[in-house]
Amino acid sequence: MRNITLVSMNVNGMNNPIKRSKVILKMRKLNANVIYLQETHLSQEEHDKLKKFGYRNSYYSTCKKSRKRGVAILIKNSVNFECSKEIRDSEGRYIIVRGKLEGEAVT
Repeated sequence: MRNITLVSMNVNGMNNPIKRSKVILKMRKLNANVIYLQETHLSQEEHDKLKKFGYRNSYYSTCKKSRKRGVAILIKNSVNFECSKEIRDSEGRYIIVRGKLEGEAVT
């Protein structure tokens, strides 16, 4: 398995498009292949916008009642990932993703 860089960050809200771009730029500078974001505070539609930054494999859990909480896992397009199971919390507190990352089983 090749070296995979994992980065976790509490972003304390990403509703502002400028802040969202800055977070993604920082992840690119760190050469992050897999990104774990906490406290995204994004709606489902806003989470989907993260795919345009080069993370088509994006998994998230959002609080449906308000723009509180929220977590996301973003996997860079250049990384081979096959999702086999995804478990989301309806309150946006956690997401569990199981699959194969570069051929290795991961959760």
